Amino acid sequence: MQHKKDLAASKKRLAREIASTKGNVRKKAMEVAKLKQNLGKLEKQQLDNSQKKQATTIRIDEVMQKAEQKRNATEAELQEKIGQVGESRGTLAYLEYAAEMLEKGIVLPKDHRAELLAAESGRLQSLADNEVQQDGVESPATAFAEASALAMELNEARALLEESQEHNAELERDREDAITSHDELREEMDVLRN
Repeated sequence: MQHKKDLAASKKRLAREIASTKGNVRKKAMEVAKLKQNLGKLEKQQLDNSQKKQATTIRIDEVMQKAEQKRNATEAELQEKIGQVGESRGTLAYLEYAAEMLEKGIVLPKDHRAELLAAESGRLQSLADNEVQQDGVESPATAFAEASALAMELNEARALLEESQEHNAELERDREDAITSHDELREEMDVLRN
């Protein structure tokens, strides 16, 4: 009879331990699932961060490429305008020479070929003068325009970089929070195991 009572008590104790252990197993399984979820989030954040960093780099490259194209186009337009100014100066020089000769009583015949040669000569002279300026010291207007354009491009690139750095800092804080949570859960698991 006593033996049956002891056996029944042992069964009850064992059933309680089994139920308690099942509860611990469920709790640990939920903690593991949560850790896996946090790890997945961290990996996704790292991937997103990498993609955003790459996208920012691409945008900066595009801005720099557009600026270079704009600079090249502006430089070509500048050369054309310098040539046009030179042509006008050449024509003006020819006409002033004709006026000077007229003042002396000499009438020059209308010579389109001479006017064209004077215009082309003026064009070539202006382009040569511009090359000398570029090889030596730039004109203040050209230097200011280029500096302004470069400053705008630099500010745009800085803004993109700051945006990227802020995003990276935010992701780093999230990562540290997730690692802290992970470490806390691991400590709790260790405590529960012992």
